[in-house]
Amino acid sequence: MERQIRKHQNTLIVIGTGILLFTLWSVIKTIASFNMHIAGLYSSPAEGFVIMFILVILLGVDTLLRVFTALKARSAGYKKNGKISYIFTAIILILIHITAIVYYLMNFSASVDSVIDTVVTCVIEGTGIVMTLDLIYSGIRLKKLLGSKREAGESV
Repeated sequence: MERQIRKHQNTLIVIGTGILLFTLWSVIKTIASFNMHIAGLYSSPAEGFVIMFILVILLGVDTLLRVFTALKARSAGYKKNGKISYIFTAIILILIHITAIVYYLMNFSASVDSVIDTVVTCVIEGTGIVMTLDLIYSGIRLKKLLGSKREAGESV
């Protein structure tokens, strides 16, 4: 049982770190996409400002969700926090990943650069889904193992 506990703790630490890195990638990609594709599409500066403002708010919420989930998962992996509140935010992250994949596929164009960008982005988002599912599984499994250990009277 101790081996399984350590395995799931390590998984939470590694995936938490991975989510932090994906967050950095997401912020960079969003800012670059905005600067390259969206900035020149609006006729007035006010319209561009409103879109930029909404984008910054959405990016901020997404970043906060990812950082919260990653840090709480890492904390659980390091035995500093027994709460699994990060599981609920991880479910929201999965929904965000799915939404991103659907968005990229719906806005798919046939140019070669777009195909490569869409495929790479969908693969990365798919990897994010797999990572987050693994985080959820390890978090729930760890909580159950620690509960079984407490019931058996062993020290946690």
